[in-house]
Amino acid sequence: MRILFVCTGNVCRSPLAEAYFRRFAPFYGLSSVEVASAGISPLEGQSVEEEARRLSQEMGFDLSNHRARQLSEELIKDADLVLVMERGQRELLSSLFPQYRDRVKLLSSFARDGAANPDIPDAYQGTLDEYRETFRRIKEAVDGLFRFLSLAHKRKPDG
Repeated sequence: MRILFVCTGNVCRSPLAEAYFRRFAPFYGLSSVEVASAGISPLEGQSVEEEARRLSQEMGFDLSNHRARQLSEELIKDADLVLVMERGQRELLSSLFPQYRDRVKLLSSFARDGAANPDIPDAYQGTLDEYRETFRRIKEAVDGLFRFLSLAHKRKPDG
């Protein structure tokens, strides 16, 4: 399985989601799941925002080598699940790539309060506290994704 996390610039939310998933997937028996991230309109090659890097270090994973990359049809085609941060991003990807519409989901849909809070706020150029709140929302949704994937993995018939 391949999961692609998508946000606007690929310097805050999607790299945090990708790194968190990668760090904790083994605890859920999901080490074989491939994860990546991309941005709808990134400055390609840009490093993550300083506050995102600091926050990731606080949380036990490192984003210092991450570089922003552009979302492409190839990335979407190769992904089984494309997780976006905002409803507008889902609508945009669904209109740009209608053939892959069924793969595009809101990351928040895996969170317990996802229906009430569908958009994960962009902390770009915000304070460390704003990044912490954004990361709290990402973590809650990715933890729900872990539960969902773990249950789906257990239901697969052997062979």
